[in-house]
Amino acid sequence: MNDWSIRVLSDVIELQRGHDLPSQDRVEGEVPIIGSFGITGRHNEAKYDGPGVAIGRSGASIGTATFVAEPYWPLNTCLFVRDFKGNDERWVFRLLDSTDFMAFNSGSAQPSLNRNFLNGIPVLVPSLPEQRAIAEVLGALDDKIAANIDVVRIAMALLTALYDEKTDHASSRLVPVADLVRRLVQTRKLSKVDAIRDGVVPIFDQSDEGLLGFASGEGYFHASPSAPVLYFGDHTCKLRVATQDFFVGPNTIPFVGDGVDTTTLFFVLQGVQKQEEYKRHWQELMNKRVPLPEPANQVEITDLATGLFSLRTTLEVENRQLVALRDTLLPELMSGRLRVKDAEKKIEEVV
Repeated sequence: MNDWSIRVLSDVIELQRGHDLPSQDRVEGEVPIIGSFGITGRHNEAKYDGPGVAIGRSGASIGTATFVAEPYWPLNTCLFVRDFKGNDERWVFRLLDSTDFMAFNSGSAQPSLNRNFLNGIPVLVPSLPEQRAIAEVLGALDDKIAANIDVVRIAMALLTALYDEKTDHASSRLVPVADLVRRLVQTRKLSKVDAIRDGVVPIFDQSDEGLLGFASGEGYFHASPSAPVLYFGDHTCKLRVATQDFFVGPNTIPFVGDGVDTTTLFFVLQGVQKQEEYKRHWQELMNKRVPLPEPANQVEITDLATGLFSLRTTLEVENRQLVALRDTLLPELMSGRLRVKDAEKKIEEVV
């Protein structure tokens, strides 16, 4: 620990409040817009060159850290690092991510951060080579998590392309959605606070990822690869296939196929769900007449889909383990209680 020192935050970085960018002034582009909870959209103009690090500054987003490698635009709902003062940018991200900023709330009714209040926070700072080593070992876990997400995304894109190729909508018969689904009876709904690290039953919800977390206990729904589940939120239509038992999150309604292969139903509804008018409420979808592919095409699609849906579940479980390991290693590495070489051994056991 001889290469570590205790310093105040203002000696390590300079924080600055972000900038306004009203929605009417945004132009679709490739530049990430960082808000209170992370990347909230894209713009065609960057305010600063990357890498960039920011934290949410008010409400439930206080201290939520975001890292971007490319040029970016920080909104006024966050504080961003204006000057890294020679420190490794990725290590600074980990430093902010592991700091409990709620203790430095300067607000009253609405929790908020004032950058002037944060300048005197004492932080433990290693040498630059150690900073880079810590960032690299934690980044290896992030890279593996991102790679798993990409595999799932590519697999689903390929499966969708196969469905589009094999489905001749002109010769398909039209069937009301209500004739193809059966609503499951709800026994227990869970929220994010119910997710626990050692839980094994996934909680599906309406977020973009569709996976709120994992929990344990009774009251979950039963599923199998031969009877996957589709679900809709109260105010949006979200589709997912569950190949294992599951809970649902708030405002989420699970369905199964009724008299039709559910894999086929998934892709039938996926096409309809992309239509904006059917994203507002699941009941609007029930009377919609959809094309049902010929039986031979359904079989071919389902044979491939079963394996890919199972792969998706496997990779999501693996990512849960990787996230848990990363969250365990983070405070240990940032405090110096665990050295990089020992962390690498722990990662090798999992990756």
